Amino acid sequence: MSGQYFATYVEDLEQDPFDAIDFVERVAWRMTGGADTITDPVSLKNKFEEEIGSLQMLCDQFQVRVSFFSFHCSKISILEHELNKEKREYVNQLQRLYERNAEAIDKVKQLDSTMQSVSTKVVHLGDQLESLLESADLVQKLYSISQELSKEKFATVQARIAHRYEEVERLLIDEFGRAQRDEKKMAEVAKILSEFKGYSHCVARYVEYILSLFRAGCDDVYGEALQVVKTHKPKIEAIFPSPTAVVQKLILSLYTGRLKEHIYAKLRDCKESDDREGYLIGILRLNKELDALHFIFNSAGAMLLLCDLNEYRKCVSQWRLEATASRQFESLHALANLLVVLPENLTDAAHSPMLADVDHTLIQDFLKLRQDYKNLKINAIPEHLKLVPMDETLVKARMSKEALRLKEEGNVCFREKRYHKAIELYTQSLQLEVTATVLANRAQSYLNLEEWAKAIMDCNRALEIDSKMEKVLYRRAHALEKVGLKASAYKDLKRCLEISPTSAVETMLKKLTGQLDAEVIDVPCVEKGDEIRSDSEFVEISVDIPRQSEEKVPKKEEPKEEIPAKVPNEPVHFGVPTTLRQFTKDYRELENLPPENFAKYFLSIPMSAYSALFGELMETDMITRLIRGLVPLLAASTVDPVDVSACLLHLADVPRFELLVMFLGDEEKRELHLICQHLTPSDAAFVREKFHIDEEE
Repeated sequence: MSGQYFATYVEDLEQDPFDAIDFVERVAWRMTGGADTITDPVSLKNKFEEEIGSLQMLCDQFQVRVSFFSFHCSKISILEHELNKEKREYVNQLQRLYERNAEAIDKVKQLDSTMQSVSTKVVHLGDQLESLLESADLVQKLYSISQELSKEKFATVQARIAHRYEEVERLLIDEFGRAQRDEKKMAEVAKILSEFKGYSHCVARYVEYILSLFRAGCDDVYGEALQVVKTHKPKIEAIFPSPTAVVQKLILSLYTGRLKEHIYAKLRDCKESDDREGYLIGILRLNKELDALHFIFNSAGAMLLLCDLNEYRKCVSQWRLEATASRQFESLHALANLLVVLPENLTDAAHSPMLADVDHTLIQDFLKLRQDYKNLKINAIPEHLKLVPMDETLVKARMSKEALRLKEEGNVCFREKRYHKAIELYTQSLQLEVTATVLANRAQSYLNLEEWAKAIMDCNRALEIDSKMEKVLYRRAHALEKVGLKASAYKDLKRCLEISPTSAVETMLKKLTGQLDAEVIDVPCVEKGDEIRSDSEFVEISVDIPRQSEEKVPKKEEPKEEIPAKVPNEPVHFGVPTTLRQFTKDYRELENLPPENFAKYFLSIPMSAYSALFGELMETDMITRLIRGLVPLLAASTVDPVDVSACLLHLADVPRFELLVMFLGDEEKRELHLICQHLTPSDAAFVREKFHIDEEE
């Protein structure tokens, strides 16, 4: 049946309502072609039979489709049931997740509140630490100043400061112990503690903490000791202001502690059994293990090998050989570099791209060469050097050789413009042997880093050793010129010109001719290392004090007693100062005049400029002279009491005022009481509060 007839059948059968007679007539009409009469009934009968057969086939097809559809309907119902089941499970799971999410949100809120409370406590602890550090700095300065005062006059103040000093020191040490895991906080505390006497206790406590991490019962005690030092050395350098001394104390504690116990334990059996041969063999073996700890590779030979390889490589490149030859030289150069690098960088150097084409076994053999060389050198140490202390001359020779090696390495770093590393190597060389050449080289490194003060100290020490080193004179002149001491730089250049005239010296000398020193010279606080300290002995300087000095004092004071009645009315011939330099100059001249002159001069200064003008350079003598000058001026009604009270109250805002007031004597406090009698009650109360004086005094 064609598709067109099938579509026609479907269209006729799907009519609603369905009429069978009408359907038969439609079929007959299509068979006869729409004729009014039937001319051939037999043919029509055959066609009807064919149509009936087609309808039967169509019915069969529909039956098959209906059964197929019913099958799929049952399958769809099953799938729909499973889908509903999964949907319910998913909803239940989603509900559980929602509940867990709500619980998680509650826990996050609790955690957030806990973190806020912890952060608040941390901020509070940080504020307490900052206040403790500020108090420590102030107490340390007070303690240093109090030690220079008269014990008879300021015994009470010194005792109070000493008590507070010890209390703050104890708090700092406790804070350092609590902050074992916070290196930044430990560094802050250690920096302040370095100025206290208890700094050694802080270092000892940290060294004890490191020793507590030493694994007890370890088979390789020497390797463990070396690992402890390597692990904690970076931390010590980050925490302590002078890490070298701390590392030395750690090493000394290891040698006198765990290593000493290990050696005694190893030799105890031989000593108790009087086995002298075993005792000596044990000492020899232990000495070899100790030598392995301080074994240092000398890379000088490897550096020569690298230089030779570079020369050969240049020659080969000019011969225009195959590219493989050049690559082989590159690989050989990378292998030789394994003999130069430090042990901690050995792994990275072994994975260099230049060694990508080299057999891994060959690289491992090359690395093993270093360890074999180390063992060979240790085992090759003569027996008499292992068991008998070395001669002092031999020790000095070895130290000089090591110092020379460090100097050469420093020169290499200097040529590569690695000035910080060069300074480190020069310092190590100076610790072994102090020479003017190394000091001069380190001074030049400091000059390149613009650390003028350190360069000047190195030059001074070098000139103590050899006063005719023109390079050192020129470098010191350069540093002095940079800090503003141009007159001193000019003198060094003149000396340098006498020793060895050069164009550079002459040019700089012409530049400094006629120039004066700077008005203000910035002098940084620089720690002087042991290697640049002078070897000269201290010289006692005796000062003869005439016995008649006590008798002459009244004679000098007599004319001053007659002047106050006349001088206050005389005009003060000093302008209002605008800089600290001008104020200091005027004060030195006013010291020779009665205190009233200084009081008038001080009252002429704008009160708003006190803090900016004086800064932290106000002295107790200035305040004393001001108080003594204000008393007669107020008694004579020469000045306004309102101006005096305002001056004293603004003076209390000057930095270090609290410290300066502590050193006022009883006489100054009595004069302050006289001043307060001329002031209003409220102003007098403020002045007494600021100057820490009681009303009943």
